[in-house]
Parts: sequence; structure tokens; C-alpha cells
Amino acid sequence: MDALAVIHMSLEASPTLVVTHFTMANILAAQGFYVDASGFYESTLHYQPQFQPAAERLRSGRCLILLSRKRIEDDKRKELESAENT
Repeated sequence: MDALAVIHMSLEASPTLVVTHFTMANILAAQGFYVDASGFYESTLHYQPQFQPAAERLRSGRCLILLSRKRIEDDKRKELESAENT
């Protein structure tokens, strides 16, 4: 059984347990799922608003999301420019 499956089971058993939300966020972020991870960092902060590690990782995750979107937009722009020049 992988870590995500175990955390899903834990969320079902204890849906308000802060450490479970934080752990799920960390697993998702490590796998590159920054949007999903951000949601779990937000839910962590919902249950424990002063939990600074979650707040810091949420900010970092949002930056990574913006950078990823910018890269995608830049790649699309370059493809369009390349297609126009051929």
C-alpha cells in the first residue's frame, strides 16, 4: 500500500486531524501535484491557523504553480511563433 492510500484512509477515519492534512499536502507536493497540495495546506491552516510550516509551504507551492503556468504559457507562445515563422 502506498503512502497516499494510507493517508486517504487516515483522512476518512479522522477528517479533522491536522497532521494528516499536512502529511497529505507534503506527499502531493513531493509528487509535483502543487495545486492539490495547496488545498491540503489550506485545510491544515483551517484546522490550525497558526501552523507556520503549512503557511510557508502554501506560499512556496503557490509560487511553483505560478512558475509552472508561466512556463506553459511561454512554451505555447514559442510554439506559435515558430509555427508562424515556418
